[in-house]
Amino acid sequence: MKKNIMGQKKKKTDTAGSTMVEVLVAFLIVMIMVVMFSKVIAVSADMLKRSRQMTARYETFNENYYKTENIKRRSAVGGLTLRLSVDTEKTASGNKAKEASLELSKTGLQVYTDTETGLKMYSFRSQEGEPETD
Repeated sequence: MKKNIMGQKKKKTDTAGSTMVEVLVAFLIVMIMVVMFSKVIAVSADMLKRSRQMTARYETFNENYYKTENIKRRSAVGGLTLRLSVDTEKTASGNKAKEASLELSKTGLQVYTDTETGLKMYSFRSQEGEPETD
């Protein structure tokens, strides 16, 4: 038998819907994802902008480099000597070589410096020589 006491109402348990805490946590998670995604978009846009600037710079350099009038502006160095020095303290004790060199008298280096972009290009030029006969 149930006793009804005056002034007390029956409690109704309503479990439908979400609590305010659940809604706030879900909103916070969505906001964090939006902030992270916007940062990714901003970094991507910056990288795209820098990439386009670099591409335009290289295109300008290549246009200037291959113009025939700029051949005169290339400085040339005649004759090259390539040297290889060996640090004998850091190599095996049986290694007797200390230095090796290769002289290329008919090979030259051209350096082109573009004043508009500030880039440099190095070119090696070699002249064919007649073989020496003994």
